[in-house]
Amino acid sequence: MQDWPKELRAQIQAVRALLTATPQPPEALAARFKRQPARAVEAVLHALQALQALQALQALQALGLASHGPAGWSTLPGPSIETPP
Repeated sequence: MQDWPKELRAQIQAVRALLTATPQPPEALAARFKRQPARAVEAVLHALQALQALQALQALQALGLASHGPAGWSTLPGPSIETPP
């Protein structure tokens, strides 16, 4: 059992390392650390999800499928699919 890192960067690295080895729920991740920091682990997971969403949007923007304007991110409409009558 390891100590929960004090710095955010180290916390993210620790959680990512555990998730890379085996996907597991937040409670199981927290149990791998002394004092079982469930709230802190959940906060790191939320941050990783937000980062993943941002990276996905940036990839769509690079492909010309999304844009960022004053109202925030928006995806561009794809081809329309007509349904037969």
